[in-house]
Order: sequence, then C-alpha cells, then structure tokens
Amino acid sequence: MNNEERQQILQELNKLLTMPEVDDVASRKYASFFNSLTSAGYTTKEMQSHMQQAFQALQNRHNEFEPFVKKLFPTMVMMLNNEPPRSAGGNLQHLFNNAQSQPVWLAWLHKIIADHWPEELSGINMTTVFNNGLTVATSNPAQENTDGILISLAKMIKLGLVAGDGNVARMVKLACDLWPYHREASLAVLKSFEEAPEPADIVKLMEGIDSADDAFSDLRTAWQHIVPLLTRDRLQQTTSLILSQSMIGPEDEPDRALAIWLDSMNAEMCAEVLHACLEDSRTPDEHKDRLWSQAINLGKKVEKEFYLDAIPMLFSADNIPKTQDTVIESADETNALFGTASEKNLLAKSLLNAFLNSSSIEMKRRIATWLHNIGGEAQLKDLNTDAFSVNEDDIEILKEIFPGKRKELEKYLKKTKQDGEDQHE
Repeated sequence: MNNEERQQILQELNKLLTMPEVDDVASRKYASFFNSLTSAGYTTKEMQSHMQQAFQALQNRHNEFEPFVKKLFPTMVMMLNNEPPRSAGGNLQHLFNNAQSQPVWLAWLHKIIADHWPEELSGINMTTVFNNGLTVATSNPAQENTDGILISLAKMIKLGLVAGDGNVARMVKLACDLWPYHREASLAVLKSFEEAPEPADIVKLMEGIDSADDAFSDLRTAWQHIVPLLTRDRLQQTTSLILSQSMIGPEDEPDRALAIWLDSMNAEMCAEVLHACLEDSRTPDEHKDRLWSQAINLGKKVEKEFYLDAIPMLFSADNIPKTQDTVIESADETNALFGTASEKNLLAKSLLNAFLNSSSIEMKRRIATWLHNIGGEAQLKDLNTDAFSVNEDDIEILKEIFPGKRKELEKYLKKTKQDGEDQHE
C-alpha cells in the first residue's frame, strides 16, 4: 500500500470521529478494519495518528454515549494491546471519571474493557478506576452489566495494575454481593482468588438459589472452593449462620443448602464442626435437629466415633427434645452404620451411656428399647462396674425392657444401694 492509499484510509477513519452519530454499518466497518490489521500495521505513522485522535475524541465526546462511545469503544479497546498512544491512559481516565455518575455507562465500559486491560498503561490512575468501579458495583448489584465491573476489577488485580493486598478481600466480598444477580461471574471471581469471604458473605451465596439444579451446582462449586480456606472456628461460625437461615431446597430435599455446605468439608473437619455445633449450648434445638438429620444423611463419610460420642452427649441435655426425638427416630439409619459385631458393641455401649445421661423417663425407655433392638443386653454387665452410676428408676426401666435380665439387674441395684450405705458410714 503506497503513501497516498494510506492517507486516504486515514482520512476515512478520522472522518468517522467527527460524525454526529455513528451508525451500525460504520461501526461494523471500523471493527472489521482493525480486526484485520496486523501488529505491524498498528505501528505505522498513520495508525498511530488515528489512534491518538480516536482516544482524544473518546474523551471529548464522553457524554455522547449512545451515538458515539458505544459504537467505537469495543474496537478501541483492542488498540490498548497494540502500541496505544501515550495519551490513551489519560483519555480513558477522563472517560471513566465522567461515567462515574452514570452507573449504567460505567458498568458497560468495564464489561467491554475487562479482557483488554494492558499490563502497563501510563497516564491513568488505576487505583481510582478500581475504587470508583467498586463503589458503583456495590451500590448497584442488580444492574445489568455490573458483572462486567466485577470481572474488570478482578482482571486489574491479576495483571498487577492495582495492589492485591486488601483489594482481594474487597473483590471476594463484591462477588458475594453480586451473586444473587450475576452468579456466573461471581463464581468465576471467587474461584480465581485463594481468599475466603467473611462468614456472613459466605451465607449470602444462598440468596437467589431456587430449586434449579444448576443453581445448587454453582453453590456447591463455590463452597467447595471456600471451605478449605477457612479455619475450624470460621467453619463453625458459618455453619451457625447457615442454620439461622430458612431451609433451602426442593421438596425431596428441603435442607439441600446445609447438606451441600457440610458435604463440602472433608470427613474429619465435618465431624469436628458437627460435634462442636451439637455440643454448643447456644445452638437452638431446631438447629441441632437439622444437624443430626444431616449427619445421618452423610452416613459413612463421617467416622463412627462421631456418632458414638454425639449420642450420649445429646441425651445429657434437658432442653433439646426435638433433636433427641430425631435421634431416636433415626435408629435404623444409625444402626446401619455399624455393621460388624464389634461395632455394634460400641454402639450399644454408647446407648447405655445415653440412657444413663438422660433425665427423661420417656427418653430412657426409648433408648433402652433401642438398645434391646440391637441385641445390646450384654452391655448391662457394665452396670456392675464403677464406670456407671445407676439408680432405682434406671433399673426398673431396664427390667421392663430386658425381662430376661431381671435377676441380674436387681443384683446390680442391691449392690448400688449397699455401696451407697457404705459411703455414708
């Protein structure tokens, strides 16, 4: 191409910059030209001259958003990685600063430029662009294209255009704020950083979740990324906050969100968090009831020691009747977790402890029935040891449930009374 032809092309391109309104046809031709331009083509004197004028026009005509900016900006962002003029950064600064008062405009600009930020760009204060974008996105989470701000700001951090310290935490919080409205982008940003949101923000990911399978799939993916980044205390705190929310799930699994949260933990951590929440006296009965139901659903993922410790612990409390009732009603499912004879013996020992810990006559009778149903009468011999404290009411209940052990039980009771008399002498 000779000099005259290059000048003609330059004139045509520059003419576009002065058009009162750029139509779609002109916009497509402009994009097609620059899409076909080689890297070397961008460095020519003519293209450098045009790009400088184009970015200046972008600044000068920033208020002509629909007829000018939206028509040319998608093409101009490609110039940023192809020897842009030195003035481009300052021109963009002006454009973004003026769009700050128009959230719809700013969101669109970020969405278009997100994948085109260069690793270096002089003349622009990226920290200001970042902070202004964060402010607009936080105030307008449901707005169209706000996900573009989220992606754009994340890209700035990844490229080192703004510092990661402190800003990563702000980004993961923003991703949680936008999750109910822009789940796909929020998930991508959460996964791109190895930093966990605050517990309250983690729980916010339940917002906007309905019975759609893909929604729960996204929630699982997000929580599986976040959970390994949390300490046990943070896991317990978040679990308590999730329990404070209404159950979320389809008809056949109404508490699916809680199930996903617990299943996102490894077996050891899951057992620890379950035990801590069940043991905590501040955890309401209805929350412990939900936790036990989930523990049963988790089945063999959780070590048997959890169930062996938790059952006596739960029956030592006086103010969780709903949970205790659920534990009894889940007896068949619990029994299925203990397959061998030695495992059944351990379960029987745990039930005997639960029986003695309970202060409710009704619960004692139901626990004893459970113990009888699994063939746990052999454990009654332990009542003859100092490890257990048995009273007359306990013996009467056991005699009723285990009539074949009546004489043996009466002997235990007699021994207990004698030991008591000896201690008083």
